[in-house]
Amino acid sequence: MALTDAQFRSLSAHIAELVGIHIGAEKRWLLAARVTARLAAVGETNERRYVDHVLDPAGAEELGHLVEALRVGETQFYRHASQLRAIRRVALPEIIARRERDGTRTIRVWSAGCATGEEPYTLAMMLDAALRSTSRLSFEILATDLSGPALDVARRGRYRAGATRAVPREVMKTAFVVHGDEVEVRPALRQRIRFEEKNLLDARYPRGFDLVLCRNVLIYFGRATQREVLARLSASVVPGGYLALGYTERLDAGDGELLPLRTDDGVLYRRADGATRVVVPKSEPKAELMRASGATLLRRDDTLPRRTSRPPSHPQRPDERIAREPGDRHAKDRSAEAKTATRSAGQHTAPPHLEGELTGDSGALAARAAVAPLLAGVIEPPVLSVAGLLYADREVSRILARAAAAIAAHGTPLSITGASEGVRRFLVRSHVVPPAVLTESSKS
Repeated sequence: MALTDAQFRSLSAHIAELVGIHIGAEKRWLLAARVTARLAAVGETNERRYVDHVLDPAGAEELGHLVEALRVGETQFYRHASQLRAIRRVALPEIIARRERDGTRTIRVWSAGCATGEEPYTLAMMLDAALRSTSRLSFEILATDLSGPALDVARRGRYRAGATRAVPREVMKTAFVVHGDEVEVRPALRQRIRFEEKNLLDARYPRGFDLVLCRNVLIYFGRATQREVLARLSASVVPGGYLALGYTERLDAGDGELLPLRTDDGVLYRRADGATRVVVPKSEPKAELMRASGATLLRRDDTLPRRTSRPPSHPQRPDERIAREPGDRHAKDRSAEAKTATRSAGQHTAPPHLEGELTGDSGALAARAAVAPLLAGVIEPPVLSVAGLLYADREVSRILARAAAAIAAHGTPLSITGASEGVRRFLVRSHVVPPAVLTESSKS
């Protein structure tokens, strides 16, 4: 259905007032799509009657279902691998050392906007591994979300097996029980997490946390509300503690009392304690980063085929070998060689693009060819144009989703430009966005 101007204004204002989710004009299509889905779900045929019901106080329950539909995103364990590495390598060692010094036996973590629980369970797995070498410390995690149904899923701790595709093998053995095509988080980990329903628009926030994660929640708020939420989140962090936000979210001067700590794996925000000097370790080799995150560049059957011929002015580039051999111990050196060779040859380094209808083997080949230089780091920052894309099949969407995840795992998400409204929906539905991001030019 197409919402009328009056319906869009009323619904978006009502949702913003009650739950703080800001739906701008550029997201009108999304609200209309979710209303259409809810019409089908409840068996309603009259859209005007449905909108009036949601706006009425008696429709609070259905409003909750609509809001939940607006907030649905990809759920997966060990998402945002780059930031998790920063937490594992920088934040956790410092937090553990500080707690061992001051005698506090419990590390406290808050996962704000935890959805169906994959994030807090991932944090529990990381903390469990980090604390195995010390018997003096334990941890507890508070996980909150606005959605009651999402929290019910989180408390059960049972998920489709596909949600664990990025979990390291050694963690799979200790953290999950496999039930056919589903997995269940072991009780020992579930007991370390307390799930509570909480609206971040509430004035009272819990305090005293060593680490707070609030990822991809602020994007639903207007700037004024963002500033209020960030100030409260900052106040929830203890001296020496950390705050982690989403890739596209940031804490500016005046938003709180935390300062950015830049690592090779992204930015964390830290409250100074006046005593500790944080040492950021050197970056790990790319192959090791990929193994630690459980991610891969592309599956072996998705690699770019070797071309049988090439114009003489364009010799075969080392970066094509890198795309085929992500675990090679010389990959880092060859990546640098590839970039140098590309620049010295004067090769065209404009962003790759996808256009037309991409289906079957030829469509998959075009998609692989487009993402190969992005995976090899030849195009920096990574940008992909889809201005001429008309249609893409499921295999193309899988290639783009895997490439977007691999690129984001190295700290800088893939930017996609030129997306029409239909292509935007395709990218979101196919889990390309996020972790990739749509640039402003793609929203015109």
